Amino acid sequence: MANMKKKFVPAPKKNIPLIYVGTSFPDGSLSKFRICSNGIPEHVLNKVKNKAAFKNLFVPPEKLSSAMLNVKAQGHPLYLCNRQIEKELLYKEDR
Repeated sequence: MANMKKKFVPAPKKNIPLIYVGTSFPDGSLSKFRICSNGIPEHVLNKVKNKAAFKNLFVPPEKLSSAMLNVKAQGHPLYLCNRQIEKELLYKEDR
């Protein structure tokens, strides 16, 4: 009995709120600084093609101040993600 291995049981993840730091959607379905407590809403996620870039624009509250600066800093990955989403939204709006 002393040699029995204990099974690893991961701690349950808490729902960490995420804040969107990208450009607001023209149709109003998602605005800048919206707080999502249960992950990214599916109806909003389905509106973009580049989901990887879009997901990067959701940050936890403790990273909000640095993310706000990085979204405006040319060449930073968050800036590039935001530009991709902006172009995609503008292209859809022109149609």
